[in-house]
Amino acid sequence: MNSAAIDLERAAKRRGRKLGLNISICKKSGELHPTWDEFRHTGDRDVPEVLTKIIGAVRYDDDGGCPLHRPYDIDAFVAEMTTRHPDAAQRWAEMGAILQDRDWWLDIDG
Repeated sequence: MNSAAIDLERAAKRRGRKLGLNISICKKSGELHPTWDEFRHTGDRDVPEVLTKIIGAVRYDDDGGCPLHRPYDIDAFVAEMTTRHPDAAQRWAEMGAILQDRDWWLDIDG
């Protein structure tokens, strides 16, 4: 298991002790995406598992903050999340559209 998978697996395990996960979309500089809703939504708790066990993710870690992640296959990620949580399909589509720009990354805070 690579380091991205280990980090995401830890976040998935911690989710049982918290209400949910905060999922931010940001640039490596720390700039947050201006339209992304960071409020916890249905399905957010599944993101680490989907990235770890199903799709896989690229990890960026600048040694100074939380690691950032990008799905290897954005379309497959959106499809899996939509299958699991069809009520939040618009959220997953929005996330996928933002991540098409390779400057944006997921910051998963468990």
